[in-house]
Amino acid sequence: MLFRSKIIIATSIDKKNDSMCDYLKTNGFDVFRGSEEDVLGRFYYATKIYKPEGIMRITADCPLIDPEICDKVIELYLEEKAGHVYLAPSFAEGLDCEIFSFSALKVAYNNAKTKSEREHVSLYFKNNPKSFKRITVENKTDDKRYRFTVDNPEDFEVVKAIINSLYRKGTPPFKAWEIKQFLDKHPEIFRKNAHI
Repeated sequence: MLFRSKIIIATSIDKKNDSMCDYLKTNGFDVFRGSEEDVLGRFYYATKIYKPEGIMRITADCPLIDPEICDKVIELYLEEKAGHVYLAPSFAEGLDCEIFSFSALKVAYNNAKTKSEREHVSLYFKNNPKSFKRITVENKTDDKRYRFTVDNPEDFEVVKAIINSLYRKGTPPFKAWEIKQFLDKHPEIFRKNAHI
């Protein structure tokens, strides 16, 4: 099924993001700025401008996202006409992506009351599973021991080592299995953030 896609960076109005936003706009990306704390509201108001039917959420702390996994999530969303499709916890930390319909986002925006539900975009879906058609993408292996997200300095060192070793200019993005293989072959890098 064909569909149009658009990348929108939804960040906060905090001044510390000014230079990043200027850089992104200069390079042709659409940027929406909203609340620092009410991230659910930020997503909702961004979608009111761009009017997508479905929203794939990829967070900036996951720079090594696997496009094939994203495709699986999108395919399930379209095939099943789901309200929310997300990855099982057995995926490696750093592959997080999910998709939800605008109508589901609107329900969450209008009904989420707790601070945590406003701060975490899809927490309302998880807390109210009977309100939406939710589908989990299962992983073939249990990979939760792998961590290539960036939340602290140790994570940054791991991701930097992965990129320096696997990235080749002009080639397609490397996949999750290649990252896992690299970390298995380099336990000294894997151990840098294994305690987190």
